[in-house]
Amino acid sequence: MNTRTGEKVMRKQVRVGIIGMGIGRPNALAIAKNPRGRVVALCDLAEDRMKDFAKELPEPVAMYTDLMWPRKSGHLGSTGTVTRSGTFTLGSTYA
Repeated sequence: MNTRTGEKVMRKQVRVGIIGMGIGRPNALAIAKNPRGRVVALCDLAEDRMKDFAKELPEPVAMYTDLMWPRKSGHLGSTGTVTRSGTFTLGSTYA
Protein backbone atom coordinates (compact mmCIF):
# COMPACT_ATOMS: atom_id res chain seq x y z
CA MET A 1 0.00 0.00 0.00
CA ASN A 2 1.28 3.44 -0.89
CA THR A 3 1.41 5.27 2.44
CA ARG A 4 0.93 8.69 0.84
CA THR A 5 -2.06 7.91 -1.38
CA GLY A 6 -3.53 4.83 0.29
CA GLU A 7 -3.58 3.03 -3.07
CA LYS A 8 -2.67 -0.61 -3.40
CA VAL A 9 0.65 -1.07 -5.14
CA MET A 10 1.20 -4.07 -7.41
CA ARG A 11 4.61 -5.51 -6.64
CA LYS A 12 6.39 -7.66 -9.16
CA GLN A 13 8.10 -10.91 -8.34
CA VAL A 14 11.85 -10.96 -8.62
CA ARG A 15 13.08 -13.96 -10.64
CA VAL A 16 16.32 -15.24 -9.12
CA GLY A 17 18.96 -17.70 -10.24
CA ILE A 18 21.22 -19.27 -7.62
CA ILE A 19 24.81 -20.14 -8.46
CA GLY A 20 26.44 -22.58 -6.06
CA MET A 21 24.59 -25.00 -3.80
CA GLY A 22 26.76 -24.23 -0.78
CA ILE A 23 25.86 -20.79 0.58
CA GLY A 24 23.25 -20.54 -2.17
CA ARG A 25 20.95 -23.09 -0.53
CA PRO A 26 19.81 -21.02 2.49
CA ASN A 27 19.55 -17.94 0.30
CA ALA A 28 17.39 -19.77 -2.24
CA LEU A 29 15.09 -21.09 0.49
CA ALA A 30 14.67 -17.60 1.95
CA ILE A 31 13.90 -16.14 -1.48
CA ALA A 32 11.41 -18.93 -2.24
CA LYS A 33 9.53 -18.17 1.00
CA ASN A 34 9.18 -14.49 0.14
CA PRO A 35 6.03 -13.75 -1.89
CA ARG A 36 8.01 -11.29 -4.03
CA GLY A 37 10.79 -13.79 -4.77
CA ARG A 38 10.84 -16.70 -7.17
CA VAL A 39 13.79 -19.06 -7.69
CA VAL A 40 13.76 -19.91 -11.40
CA ALA A 41 17.19 -21.48 -11.96
CA LEU A 42 20.05 -23.22 -10.21
CA CYS A 43 23.66 -23.58 -11.30
CA ASP A 44 26.34 -25.82 -9.81
CA LEU A 45 29.17 -27.93 -11.15
CA ALA A 46 27.92 -30.85 -9.03
CA GLU A 47 24.71 -31.81 -10.83
CA ASP A 48 23.62 -34.28 -8.13
CA ARG A 49 23.73 -31.61 -5.38
CA MET A 50 21.71 -29.30 -7.58
CA LYS A 51 19.06 -31.94 -8.34
CA ASP A 52 18.76 -32.90 -4.67
CA PHE A 53 18.30 -29.29 -3.64
CA ALA A 54 15.76 -28.58 -6.39
CA LYS A 55 13.43 -31.05 -4.64
CA GLU A 56 13.30 -28.70 -1.62
CA LEU A 57 11.99 -25.77 -3.67
CA PRO A 58 8.26 -25.12 -4.09
CA GLU A 59 8.27 -25.18 -7.89
CA PRO A 60 10.39 -26.66 -10.70
CA VAL A 61 13.52 -24.77 -11.72
CA ALA A 62 15.88 -24.81 -14.68
CA MET A 63 19.27 -26.38 -13.88
CA TYR A 64 22.64 -25.57 -15.41
CA THR A 65 26.25 -26.66 -14.97
CA ASP A 66 27.54 -23.96 -17.35
CA LEU A 67 28.37 -20.69 -15.58
CA MET A 68 27.46 -18.74 -18.72
CA TRP A 69 23.80 -19.78 -18.42
CA PRO A 70 22.45 -16.33 -17.49
CA ARG A 71 23.37 -15.02 -20.93
CA LYS A 72 22.00 -18.02 -22.74
CA SER A 73 18.83 -18.75 -20.79
CA GLY A 74 16.77 -15.59 -20.88
CA HIS A 75 15.68 -16.35 -17.28
CA LEU A 76 17.32 -13.36 -15.63
CA GLY A 77 18.02 -9.71 -16.17
CA SER A 78 20.87 -9.52 -13.67
CA THR A 79 22.84 -11.74 -11.35
CA GLY A 80 24.16 -11.39 -7.84
CA THR A 81 26.83 -13.24 -5.93
CA VAL A 82 26.73 -13.80 -2.19
CA THR A 83 29.99 -14.99 -0.65
CA ARG A 84 30.78 -16.65 2.67
CA SER A 85 32.27 -13.39 3.90
CA GLY A 86 28.82 -11.82 3.73
CA THR A 87 29.47 -9.52 0.82
CA PHE A 88 27.07 -9.13 -2.08
CA THR A 89 27.95 -8.12 -5.61
CA LEU A 90 25.30 -7.19 -8.14
CA GLY A 91 26.27 -8.21 -11.66
CA SER A 92 25.53 -6.48 -14.89
CA THR A 93 22.36 -6.89 -16.89
CA TYR A 94 22.45 -9.61 -19.51
CA ALA A 95 20.69 -8.75 -22.72
